[in-house]
Order: sequence, then C-alpha cells, then structure tokens
Amino acid sequence: MKLLCLDTATRMQTAALVERTPAGLALVAEHAVHRTRPGPTLLDDLDRLLADAGWALAELDGFVCGQGPGSFTGLRIALATLKGLALALDRPLFVARSTEMLRRNRPGPRTFAVLDARRGQVYLDGPGLAPVVVDPADVAPLVGCSDPLLLGDGALAYRATLQKAQPGAEIPDDPADHQPRAAHLAALVDLEAPAPLGTIEPIYVRPSDAELNYPDGFPDALERFGLSP
Repeated sequence: MKLLCLDTATRMQTAALVERTPAGLALVAEHAVHRTRPGPTLLDDLDRLLADAGWALAELDGFVCGQGPGSFTGLRIALATLKGLALALDRPLFVARSTEMLRRNRPGPRTFAVLDARRGQVYLDGPGLAPVVVDPADVAPLVGCSDPLLLGDGALAYRATLQKAQPGAEIPDDPADHQPRAAHLAALVDLEAPAPLGTIEPIYVRPSDAELNYPDGFPDALERFGLSP
C-alpha cells in the first residue's frame, strides 16, 4: 500500500511517501521545507517528492493528512489538497493529529507536543490530554508530571517561560526532536478504516479571527456591495 503523507500545521511543510509492506511501514521519500506562506508551491513540492521516489500519482493507494491543531490556513490548504486528490483518484484519506505526529519523535508517557499558536499562546497535547490552547506559563499544571519532555516550535519559542514555570521540564537542544515529520502520520491511523471525506475536518481548538471579530457574520453583506437577495 503506497501512501502520501502531508502536514502543514506549522511553518514547516513536511511530506513523505510511505509504503506498507508485510514487514511494516517503510519510508520511501521525505521532504521538509520552511514555508512562511503555505500553499503556492504545494502541488509542485508533492510532484517533486513523487519524482524522487519514482512513483506516479495514480499509483498511490491513499493519503494521510495532519489535521492540527496548528495554522488555520495551513490546515485548510493541506486538507483541501488531499481531499481533492482523494476524490479525483477515488482513494481513501486518513487523518491524525499533528501534535501526535510530533510526539512520535520521542514517544513516551512524559512526552508532550507544544506548538506555537502565535498571539503568545501554544497548542498543547500529550498523554491524557486533548489538544488545548494555553499561555506558555499555564502549561505546567496541565501536563500532570514534574519532568515533562516538551517538543515543538512552541517549546523552543517559549523555552524560558516554560522552564521558569516548571524547572523540571526537558526541552531538547537537538532540532530534529522538534521537527514535524509527516512520515509518522502513517503509524497513527487505521488503514483499514478510512472516514468518509465529508466528515473530515481540521482540529482548530480555538475560534478563527473571523469568528472572534465578526461573531454575527455579515448580515448586511448584500447591502454593502449593492446587491439584492
């Protein structure tokens, strides 16, 4: 079974080709690139990844996407792209939390993912905890242990605050420990039980800017543009 895996929940766009064999999951090719703006080159990047592996798009048996939490724009672009490819090729799409993908860099009962949520906040996910958005100083009471291992761009960005609030917290120096890897997504999903495409949604955790700034929507939108119902 040949799978294309993709995650754009953070500023690091990561994609991988993974093959399920009788011996297990095997990594065939992998690309990771820092993108300040997700989307414009995504299809070209995936095309290059397939070319590196010598695979054709039509050979793929399915897709796996990180569904967040993370960048609102990044999540929408990744899911929309893979939903479109899955629909066009009549292939299944699987999803897993981007935070769970990151935790597989150093799996264990004290490993937590801490992603930069911007606005001075982080997304936190780990054992016994559903994804939440919190201030870095408020992470310590939520992790449930005195020596958590914190991974992700949020852990790096707020290292001083996190370790001041919880001196026992471990934040590795090796950048690889904090690097999202789409290849890990394949191990997090049940490849025998794809969800219907129409039911797959991103995990946002907090409301979008549009929901916060315009809670009632634009009831007068038609009038604004001189249109009639």
